Amino acid sequence: MFIKNLIHSFRLFFRNKLFSLINIVGLSVGLAAFFYIFFWIVDEVTYDRCFEEKDRIYIVLDYEQYSNGEELYFTPNPAGLGPELKAKFPEIEETARLRGLGTSNIKIGEKIFSENQIAGCDSGFFNIFDFKVKYGNSEQLFNDKYSVVLFENIAEKFFGEENPIGKSILINNTIEYTVSAILKEPKTKTHLRLGILLPFESLAAHDIEIEGWRNFSTATYVLLNDEVALDSFNLKIKDFIKDYMEDAIATISLFPLNKIRLHSSHVLSSYSTGNITNVYILTIIAFLIIVIACINYINLNTTQQLQRLKEIGIRKVLGASKRNIRGQLLIESFIYAFLATDIAIILFEVFKNSLNQLSGKVLDIDYSLYRNVILLITTTLFIGFISSVFPVLFQSRYKVLYALKGVLKGVKVQTTLRKSLIVFQFVITFLLILGSLTLKKQLNFVASTDLGFDKENLYYTYLKRDQRSNIDLYKQELSKLNGVKEVSACYDIPGDISSSFIVEYKDKNGEDKQFLSNLTYADENYLNVAGINVIKGNNFSGIEKDSISYLILNETACKYLGIDDPINLSIRKDNERVVGVIKDYNFSSLHENVAPLFIYFSNKRGIYLLIKLGPEHPDQTLIEIKKKWDELNPDHLAEFNSIQSFLDRQYLSDSRFHSIIITFAFLTVLIACLGLYGLSQYEGKKRTKEIGIRKALGASVTNLIGLLSSDFIKLVVIAIVIALPFGYLLIKEILEPFAYKINVSWLLFFYASLISITIAFATIIYQVYTTSKTNPIDNLRYE
Repeated sequence: MFIKNLIHSFRLFFRNKLFSLINIVGLSVGLAAFFYIFFWIVDEVTYDRCFEEKDRIYIVLDYEQYSNGEELYFTPNPAGLGPELKAKFPEIEETARLRGLGTSNIKIGEKIFSENQIAGCDSGFFNIFDFKVKYGNSEQLFNDKYSVVLFENIAEKFFGEENPIGKSILINNTIEYTVSAILKEPKTKTHLRLGILLPFESLAAHDIEIEGWRNFSTATYVLLNDEVALDSFNLKIKDFIKDYMEDAIATISLFPLNKIRLHSSHVLSSYSTGNITNVYILTIIAFLIIVIACINYINLNTTQQLQRLKEIGIRKVLGASKRNIRGQLLIESFIYAFLATDIAIILFEVFKNSLNQLSGKVLDIDYSLYRNVILLITTTLFIGFISSVFPVLFQSRYKVLYALKGVLKGVKVQTTLRKSLIVFQFVITFLLILGSLTLKKQLNFVASTDLGFDKENLYYTYLKRDQRSNIDLYKQELSKLNGVKEVSACYDIPGDISSSFIVEYKDKNGEDKQFLSNLTYADENYLNVAGINVIKGNNFSGIEKDSISYLILNETACKYLGIDDPINLSIRKDNERVVGVIKDYNFSSLHENVAPLFIYFSNKRGIYLLIKLGPEHPDQTLIEIKKKWDELNPDHLAEFNSIQSFLDRQYLSDSRFHSIIITFAFLTVLIACLGLYGLSQYEGKKRTKEIGIRKALGASVTNLIGLLSSDFIKLVVIAIVIALPFGYLLIKEILEPFAYKINVSWLLFFYASLISITIAFATIIYQVYTTSKTNPIDNLRYE
């Protein structure tokens, strides 16, 4: 019986090629999109799951609240915190400190590399994070103070395929380290962006503080003992820092490792974070894609009932039971589902590289993993079952008499359901189009917003530690080159000022107040090079270089201080003077509002060179700069980047997410259009005689197009009306992460509506036009 049903199913497949093709293509595209989104989500939620003790690992999180009500969460801690926590609290099994060294120059023989994934750590780091060892002694990864541990990809970059144990590397032309171990890359991703690990105590040789409590710049990880209640332990350690810093306002708590990737967007840190909202959005989209694909199947299946009613009636007369008919219909559905799954896997493999380029991930299906095989099989069975439930129940219960006559008993129920499903499809279509338009407009707004400084032809280079003593020479030599307008030395580049400190002051009433301000250091050329406007007082140029600390405030800092004219005032201490006020500019991402900013004068604290090029032939000027740099720094790579490229990277994750949304929105719309096309063909066939009579009575092609398309367009309009309030909420959610937002205009809703209606009309117009042009004699002879 099964074989007969299978053969019959294939006959039906080839008998109704168009409907079968639409069904399979819709399901295949939907499943391929679902699989990619599923593995995208898995990639996000499995961050840091590769460590054996993952459920007991925490990072120390600091919290500060200021007198103006502002709050700050951050992960950098004093270097002395980790060892003291372990010594004072028996609940802690292990602690480890991690401190980045910054972009560093690596020299191996005659080869020179530049790396930024380099950090110092305690030996306890390897007890907390159990990275697998490829080469070296897993019991003692650091042999001595100047050992270095490399990750596999960095080792291959430096040494190729050879075993590099015992090899030497020179860091920043200062300290020579010996390779003591090679670590394998973790199986799943981690928030730790590491390539080179040094003993923490060796950082002192690079002028980095490895003890003390004043400098918050070290991440502290904790391995907590089993059965320790996190909430009660957090209360216990809350004020621990205050035992070592009397003026500290920071409190601490432990933040779980498994929340760092997706639940720490509110935390100021140096690690890369994701966004749980994006995970929720793509989860919903994946669900909707599958739902719409199933809706198409249900709609197209039910539209074929008129053709198959007599077949079902004859089968019942010949003795077929409801069970036989249901079995036949289920087999048909599962055949479609299995074919669609196979094609979906092929589509996934063909387009995964293109999708990976859009998303910035490296996603693939590992068919050797049981969970992936189970996913594919389960999805196939689910799709086959859910998409066949309605057709099976409806058709198998049809009465023989109605079936033999070809009478659609219960057609109103069927038509209502089909129309409801079409409306649902286009509600989703409208929301996806609206969301894509909103995000696109917001990103265009971000790209075109005046940031308050001149980013055109502005370049920068990071100075390694051994280069900073020659900063005056670099400024002098580069300034002589044709095409270079001016050169500045600064601690941060425009658009990326993240250092902060607490400003304590007395208000007009003499009360002690405090707020958090950003802080940077710059020389006398900085404001001119960056094109930042001074609105009160003067630039740093021309000031006396004495024991007084000179600073410039931005407008927001003046507002926080409640001072209209701060020129020549001392804000924090007597030996400092305010020499100017600058117009507010965006020194960080547009996800954040402009914060207070203190710029202190310094010719010695620059770690970046900021270079302003002339408008003529900037590319050629940049080549000349690199040549001069090679002359001045034969042991360093010439790395010059534009400020514009840096700003683009700030919104790279937003841009990638927008590309993914656009792609899957398009696929969702495509699936909906396939179903709509199939239904329009069915409607045209069902109304064949009516069309013939109307043409015989003088109806024009235009009249018939309006008649046949109006029902579908009405459904789309109803869908848009239903979707409007949800669309408003969607726009608010999309714009929430941005401090600077586009104005929500009715034009967004109008364009989304127009596109939805146009898509629907374009989908059915060919079928409607073809039906309208049919000879009325042929129509009247139908059946």
